[in-house]
Amino acid sequence: RGRGGGGHNGNGQRNGRGVRQHTARDQETIDEAERLLDLREPDLVGLRKLAATRGLVNKQLRRRVWPILLEVETSEFSYHSYLKEATGEHRDSRVVEVDVIRSLWSFTRNWSDSRRDGKRESLKRVLNGAVCSQEGEENSRLS
Repeated sequence: RGRGGGGHNGNGQRNGRGVRQHTARDQETIDEAERLLDLREPDLVGLRKLAATRGLVNKQLRRRVWPILLEVETSEFSYHSYLKEATGEHRDSRVVEVDVIRSLWSFTRNWSDSRRDGKRESLKRVLNGAVCSQEGEENSRLS
């Protein structure tokens, strides 16, 4: 979890439905993130450190923090556009494909092949979406 995204570090307990319950450390992380977000200008350095060292411990926190860290304006986001870009072809498609295939080994040794493959597909969509979006911005600037 400590590499900035979430997940399960073994400290949280799961309830009968398999939903992870927050630990005291998770709540401290949430409180610190809220403090950093509620400043007049969100503390990007502090949020980056928090994401890298403690992880973003739940979906709600990730939904708030990641757009700020990535400097993405969520009101301009279109899910339809994302799907188009995430599945689109671009000049670096083959590089993304090869890099994704090589990824997720050192952190996922105990995962099943199907779980790892699912995460790779997700990673590929994100990378393709980012590259296609960037190419689209470059093309519109050149026009």
